[in-house]
Amino acid sequence: MTPSGIVDCLFLDAQAYEAASFNFESHHFSSLAKHLGTGRMQLLITDVTKTEVKKRVTRNVEIECAALTKNQKSSRVLRTSPLASALLSQLDPTVIADSICQTFEAFLDEYGATVIAATAENAASIFERYFNVEPPFGTGDKRKEFPDAFVAAALCRWSEDHGVELFVVSQDELFGKAFAKTKSIHVVADLTALLDHIASDNEKLADFVREEINDHLDEIKKAAIAAFQDLGFHVEDEWGEATVTVTRLEIDGKPEIVEIAGTEATVELQMTAHYEAELSYEDSDTGIWDSEEGEKLFMEEVNETVEGEHDLVVSVHATFDGVDSDVFEISHTELTDPPSGFGIATSKNAGYPWK
Repeated sequence: MTPSGIVDCLFLDAQAYEAASFNFESHHFSSLAKHLGTGRMQLLITDVTKTEVKKRVTRNVEIECAALTKNQKSSRVLRTSPLASALLSQLDPTVIADSICQTFEAFLDEYGATVIAATAENAASIFERYFNVEPPFGTGDKRKEFPDAFVAAALCRWSEDHGVELFVVSQDELFGKAFAKTKSIHVVADLTALLDHIASDNEKLADFVREEINDHLDEIKKAAIAAFQDLGFHVEDEWGEATVTVTRLEIDGKPEIVEIAGTEATVELQMTAHYEAELSYEDSDTGIWDSEEGEKLFMEEVNETVEGEHDLVVSVHATFDGVDSDVFEISHTELTDPPSGFGIATSKNAGYPWK
């Protein structure tokens, strides 16, 4: 790592782009863009990674469009609305995927990403890793990690040739181990960890912000609970309503600083919400099928309480003036994940499909 702690170069694996839902306006990418725009960091990508990102875009769009089409067919209200039916029928996975890929290319162009030709790497050393089962190769499906092997070799060579520090953002453990012998490359799990590292250049200020966040946890948790409960939930696979009440909120790990700019800071917290859900629904296992109406009638009304838990990502925005605790304030707290409510399974369907 450079003495100043400044990140010279940055590489994101395809999963890192996917984890952000390919949303280059998200708060993580917006914070990253500020550093790229000032020249603080140089973005790297390989030809192999560009191809993989685009394939992941296409795969995700196809899956989500198929899910929307399936839900449309089973929706009682939406299918009766010409407006909703028209909008859903216009979903073209190819057009949508192409649009997202164009945004991806525009992001790379705007910030002058350097494209490294991983496909031009000498295959001899890569096959040596393969036969010796060295990272990124492993057992089972990991035995086939040739794309990762070419990417890792290209990044190692590039970092050594240019004499720069390189941060690799990846949650793939074996891929990360492929850089173990290259001292100029540092692997971090995600963009949050990278941004936290950058913000820690001023160690005293970073420590102060983390301490203040911990001191304000009760306030933050209260806001996070309210935001989660207000998301809007529904009964999964049944026609009904769900009301969620958080019974316990746990903090997972330490506060991660996404950005410190002037007298403002953005901090991310990982949490686990334990909740009770009050469900009210018509039980589809009961009732009589009406062939004329094409639906079941006279279904029994069920009211029950189920328990569950869900991982949360909470973004906290704060203002301060130096390291004075008296003027440190939480300006607002928002729930960044999950972005919306979700279906909650009834007790009879809990754990489906069963194994």
